[in-house]
Amino acid sequence: MNLTREFTDAVMNQDTIGVRIMLKDAMLLDPSMRQFNEMLKYASENMDDIYDEHDGEELITDKSQWDKSYMNGEMVAVVGNFSRERVALLKNIVKYLYMPEETPKKTVHTVNESRNTSSKPQPTRTTGGYRTNTEHTGKPQPEDNHAKNPLGMGMAVAGAAVAVTGICTAKILLAGVGTAVAAAGVVNIIMHREDN
Repeated sequence: MNLTREFTDAVMNQDTIGVRIMLKDAMLLDPSMRQFNEMLKYASENMDDIYDEHDGEELITDKSQWDKSYMNGEMVAVVGNFSRERVALLKNIVKYLYMPEETPKKTVHTVNESRNTSSKPQPTRTTGGYRTNTEHTGKPQPEDNHAKNPLGMGMAVAGAAVAVTGICTAKILLAGVGTAVAAAGVVNIIMHREDN
């Protein structure tokens, strides 16, 4: 995996905010965290100190309370408080919300084998390989098309963040690229909806 020139330039220029924005966006673009881990390693090796002390906010570790709204709030907070605790939490939330679940292997039973018919809790129901939120009400919630299209959602969020960074730092090219990526993400989401 290659690091982008924008990222390496931001690291070399000690642009802490820009680096943090690109790092958090990498989580959404690659929920496996391979890209994020490579980028974080490079930033940690080449910047004075990428991490902050945790600001004391009580972080929610109960997976049943993790949803996109909570994730988005923490994505905003991590730019201002890039603590090891918050980064670890976000990595887990993104994996939980966006990584496809492993398909359980089927067990072949022989005729002489007795089957266990005890009622055990069933795993979380999935739709299209992604978890659906049934924890709060016990009933399936309406499907969220964004969960089926993390690439489009990630592009839209990442592009918007880059555009804002470009505007805040008065870098017109960065703002333009961010706007284009955000627009491509929105188009991807719309095209994905039309296909379904």
